[in-house]
Amino acid sequence: MNHLIIAANEGGYLTKEGAYIEKSTITGRLRKELVATGTENELKIGIEVPVYRSLSGKIYLDKRFCYVQECGVGGTEHLIESDHLELKQSLFVTASGDCDKEGGGGPKQFEVLARAIFSFVNAGIKDWSLKIGYYNNGTPKGLDAEVPTIADERSFEVRFKNYIAQTCNKRLFARSLSFNWSKVEGKKVLSISADEWHGGLLLLEGVKLYLRDGASSVLLKWDDLLNYIKSL
Repeated sequence: MNHLIIAANEGGYLTKEGAYIEKSTITGRLRKELVATGTENELKIGIEVPVYRSLSGKIYLDKRFCYVQECGVGGTEHLIESDHLELKQSLFVTASGDCDKEGGGGPKQFEVLARAIFSFVNAGIKDWSLKIGYYNNGTPKGLDAEVPTIADERSFEVRFKNYIAQTCNKRLFARSLSFNWSKVEGKKVLSISADEWHGGLLLLEGVKLYLRDGASSVLLKWDDLLNYIKSL
């Protein structure tokens, strides 16, 4: 969805479609690709920009431009979470420090990772990415200590796919997951994505419905859940 910028003030931009886009959502890549006249930090009135509306109704710039912020030093990029991007530090350890690497269907962190994935898919978001091995500020932490070898990487992939298949009872979706291991600043990181899914909602543990709202995964309950189901 494109919006036409018709006016601007210190805080953001007003579009012809009646939306207000906050300047705080504009990062390096958008400034680079949509360079305005006179200053690199402003968008030009009269151009169209791709946007999305979160569940809360807030307008953001499209994920192709809003989730990467360039540092300018050696080409380093810091990632910023958005409706298309989620960052996690670990494959096995939750933010609260819980670790159950060998227990049950998978560690507690598997549930945390699944929430993010399911929220992307249930919200109908395309080209989403779950990146693991990053601090919350978008700099790489690395996964070398957790999965030091290729065999460890493959073991994680198999265990995680099995967990996904079991928790949502959709093995075909689990098979569609892609795992891209790479090095950023010399540190191992992982990017998980999947093909576009048309096989219905993905419910965590078969009952919990998560949707993406901006940079968060939200569990729908009560009236929100009923209203969402009615809207399908």
